[in-house]
Amino acid sequence: APAAPAAAAAAAAATLTVLFLTRRARAKRGKYWRHEARQAIEKPSVETAPSVPVPASGGCAPSSFPSDEAVYYESYGSGHEGGGLGRRVDLDESSSTLLPSTGIVCVARYKETHEHLASWATAENWAQATAVHKTAFFSTREAPAQEALVEHIRQHYVSVPRREMVEPVSATLYRLSDMDDYTALLASVRLTRIPALVAGVFDEEREPCIVDFANKRLGGDPSDPQPVSQPTRTSRVSLPIHPPSRIGGAFASYGFAQEEIMFVQRFGLAALCMKSLLDMPSPVDNPGTCSRYVMTPSEAWILQGGAAFCKTPNKWYGKIPKDWSSGVKLLDPTADRDSTPMIVAMDAFRAKGMERYDRRHLDLMLRKAYVAFRGARHCAGDPPAFVHCVSTGAWGCGVFKNNHRVSFVIQTLAAALAEVALTYHALGDGLSLGPAIAFLEQQLGGFNTEGAPITDVMDDLEGLCSSSDDWKTTWTKDPPPQRKY
Repeated sequence: APAAPAAAAAAAAATLTVLFLTRRARAKRGKYWRHEARQAIEKPSVETAPSVPVPASGGCAPSSFPSDEAVYYESYGSGHEGGGLGRRVDLDESSSTLLPSTGIVCVARYKETHEHLASWATAENWAQATAVHKTAFFSTREAPAQEALVEHIRQHYVSVPRREMVEPVSATLYRLSDMDDYTALLASVRLTRIPALVAGVFDEEREPCIVDFANKRLGGDPSDPQPVSQPTRTSRVSLPIHPPSRIGGAFASYGFAQEEIMFVQRFGLAALCMKSLLDMPSPVDNPGTCSRYVMTPSEAWILQGGAAFCKTPNKWYGKIPKDWSSGVKLLDPTADRDSTPMIVAMDAFRAKGMERYDRRHLDLMLRKAYVAFRGARHCAGDPPAFVHCVSTGAWGCGVFKNNHRVSFVIQTLAAALAEVALTYHALGDGLSLGPAIAFLEQQLGGFNTEGAPITDVMDDLEGLCSSSDDWKTTWTKDPPPQRKY
């Protein structure tokens, strides 16, 4: 019996030894990465990422981040999952607003009433948008049961009364644009708290701020058919967590993971995204273009007003059964009027094809989470109504093969930078968070001592990721057989 505590103590001691021995060396290396990141913004160079074309004016990715996009999305491969997002053609940045001393810009905000979206969502318009959705973006599979379910909910959405009593749907885009401000925050902000741990999934009727694990194309990621359990029912603020990045993912055709479930149940979000596909020039006739609802490595979307129009059984996670009709429950959206979550959509780094993180990977993950959390704080108003509790979970730790401990630490640091508190939902389906908590406790320091600056914590995290097998990605060269739909 004493062997287990002794082994745990030995492992903790080994972890602390790595931290102390690597901090100085990693600090120098960290300065190099921060310098490189600043140079990428001040002097963008297409040659740094020859595999990712730099978008023309109005494109998805700011030209200042070509190398970042290459790194963040390089494992997508080619075809409809390719690393580049394409050229974003309908984003209006004329009202962009800088958030002082944060390095972040509120790029654009779009708002639609449910009444207007319902009047648009006719059977004809929805069929046309679905055809674009499937042909231009999600062309690998079909799921007739899911399309039938979506049509059933669409009919409810356009016919349910009292839609005007529900908060309008809105989507706000935030972007990290000033690396000088961001680098100053990394050096000045110190770690002061560790997230509270909660067992189980989100409770959307009680938690004021939740994370939806999103895709770079908002709405879901069709790139891997293997379903992975994620927290799914939370309130007021949600964050989508897996990539490619058109918000909502493949909800209109196939795949039923966290983000797709959220968009189907909160159907106004689905209608907002589908409408954008017909508001733009056809991406089928104009290959390489995309709608406004995508995100780059430096961006995140904040969604509001997504009242619930239906509820689906938790057991449908991953795939909708053929006999779905008796399982779906249609709802009065006004019942969710006071508990509708704010949804923070942030796509995760995709670790497929790599065993270990390097500093660039960790830096990009931190930037993404920081933009998302700071955007949630800004959208919540002044004072930020939801800042006391942003609920999150194992961001990118399913089909994206990220390490649970790395995800936990990165989100903790991002919350410190954004000045929000986190509640972390653990499902017990991954690596133990014990070593991550021990790591953060060491960074907090002792009684009457200040926590370590975020940049120093990142240096030590880099050391762990490069030297310890307990902190590498969960990707393996010989994965288990994939579930077939």
